Amino acid sequence: MAVRWPWWEIDTTGEFGHWNGIVALGVGSGGRVPPEAEPELFRIVPAPEHLKAGDVCRIGVPPTPVHVTAVDHHDPPLGTVWLPRPTRTVSVLPGGFSYREFPDGGHLDGSAPSTLATESPSPTNC
Repeated sequence: MAVRWPWWEIDTTGEFGHWNGIVALGVGSGGRVPPEAEPELFRIVPAPEHLKAGDVCRIGVPPTPVHVTAVDHHDPPLGTVWLPRPTRTVSVLPGGFSYREFPDGGHLDGSAPSTLATESPSPTNC
């Protein structure tokens, strides 16, 4: 599912590339596994299958047990295509999962299920 991401601004300097303000989120299994077994941390309300382009939804990370796999500090801030540039990143796996479920090594660099946590879901255009 692709959403206009309201928490970052586009970095118009283009030093690290270009970003159009859209973020793709994984969606759950459609209820085929229990919520606690979903590898995607973000929850979308209403469920993506009930949305159409332009609808408003809530996106957030509910209280979720996780395994922290890395905490990285960036000084200078990490070069990205959005602002503000992060000074700290946290890579996590959902509780109950192991790196073996992510054989591509994504658990090491944060490209596996990870957190871009927001304290509470906020409305955004989906």
